[in-house]
Amino acid sequence: MLNVNQISMTLSGKIIRKQIYKQNRYLKKVSFIIFAFLTITIVQAQPDIIDQTSFGGAFNDLAYSFQPTNDNGYVLASTSNSKDGDVSGNHGGYDFWVVKLSALKTIQWQKSLGGSSDDEIRSIQQTTDGGFILAGFTYSNDGDVSGNHGSGDCWVVKLDMFGGIEWEKTLGGSNFDEARSVQQTSDGGFIVAGTSSSNNGDLTNNYGDFDCWIVKLSGTGSIQWQKTLGGSKVDKASVVKLTSDGGFIIAGFTESSDEDVTFLHGGSDMWIVKLNENGQMQWQKTFGGSNSEEVVSMIPTNDGNYIAAGYTQSEDGDVSGFHGNVDIWVVKFSDFGAILWEKSLGGTSQDVVGDIRQSNDGGYIVAGSSSSNDGDISSNQGQYDCWIVQLSNIGNIQWQKSLGGMYDDLANTILQIDDGSFILAGTTASNDGDVSGNHGSFDSWIVTLNAVSTGNVDLPFYSNEEYSLKVSPNPAYSHIYLTIEPDQSLTTVRIIDVMGRTSLVRDVIPYQHIDISDLHNGLYWLFAYNTSGKSYVCKFRKQE
Repeated sequence: MLNVNQISMTLSGKIIRKQIYKQNRYLKKVSFIIFAFLTITIVQAQPDIIDQTSFGGAFNDLAYSFQPTNDNGYVLASTSNSKDGDVSGNHGGYDFWVVKLSALKTIQWQKSLGGSSDDEIRSIQQTTDGGFILAGFTYSNDGDVSGNHGSGDCWVVKLDMFGGIEWEKTLGGSNFDEARSVQQTSDGGFIVAGTSSSNNGDLTNNYGDFDCWIVKLSGTGSIQWQKTLGGSKVDKASVVKLTSDGGFIIAGFTESSDEDVTFLHGGSDMWIVKLNENGQMQWQKTFGGSNSEEVVSMIPTNDGNYIAAGYTQSEDGDVSGFHGNVDIWVVKFSDFGAILWEKSLGGTSQDVVGDIRQSNDGGYIVAGSSSSNDGDISSNQGQYDCWIVQLSNIGNIQWQKSLGGMYDDLANTILQIDDGSFILAGTTASNDGDVSGNHGSFDSWIVTLNAVSTGNVDLPFYSNEEYSLKVSPNPAYSHIYLTIEPDQSLTTVRIIDVMGRTSLVRDVIPYQHIDISDLHNGLYWLFAYNTSGKSYVCKFRKQE
């Protein structure tokens, strides 16, 4: 069984305000009842497994990153030391293992990258030319790897769309250097975030121990600028994302309370740093309590803010609702680093996160792993299970599900696709329960879960309605059309999201046709009123 530090490495580590318009008291009452009904329905719903596939060979194949591709397929980035099964071309030890999958999740091609020592991937992204950018670390200096500075180096590799190497670059100094996240930038270059304990080679500064290390590369891998961030203790970057102003936001953890770090709650804190486009720090913020916290995943949200997911061992400071041992900790924060809300998830054992994404309904989907069988977790099949949690946009649990078998099953990343279903990528050592087809030891594991639907709601106060309101198309994209049976002329339409907030009002409806292109993806309730003031209700989903 893996301990929490190994799991963290494998995974890469309040009240609602009902903003309802007062000018229509009846609508306010209806919206509140609908919101309460939806909440109950969503909490009770839980997705089922549509399909699952294990990828790998006889040894360890550890999935770290899984992304959609522009041909409606997927790319899987794993670290592998297998030489059989689905894996070919291993150079020795662990290699970067990149697998291109079709829309049906069948292998189109696979590629092992590395040298005779260990090479471990952490991040992959498809680039604008259809190829891929990879980042991780390498101890090799042969095979596909050149220019190692000593010990482990950050290793960045650019592939074409068929997996051929276009260029590769080792970054670092004589001590250990690791890349954890890479993103393509608007100028066609790349931003790399990780950690370094070096003070030579490509680095010009080290504050002490490990620092966060940020490197801006050109489109061909040349260093344009690099920046160390931190203090005298351990500081590590896990995630880098682009910001709307052309800069970057970095998330990881810090144990320091000096130099770039102005405050530490205790142990280690989540650490968020905002840089401008040239790498100059604009602000930084620590989140946490008296024990240890770390960011594993972070994304910008569709309201212009950010959400981070990591782990916590605290029950004080910024942290509330701690269940015990290690919890998943989710923090929503503003674009200036102010906490908007936070949520501890888990049970009395170890619960660690791999990924957080925004879901189609405006909430958040969290993928992690749990060895608990209490608290927020309703079941555990043995040791660590993959654990998936759907949160509302204010952090309330809507549903949760454990997946796996009798051995360790670790969730590293999750996607929601256009039809509402979820695709989970992780690592499994099981071959029972929800898992079949294991090749041996740890396999990369891809699981598809069906969309969770609240179904058609028959509200009591509309149960005897003699008229029927319909929206088409549903799901809708940029416009909707309304039909009333028997035919009626509508004067007003009000669209409300699942949190009870008015999203759109139209006082006159020509041809009963409405532009919804400005609405975010998600589920909405539509209230329509005819010339006699009679009201009707239906629901629809907006998606791109």
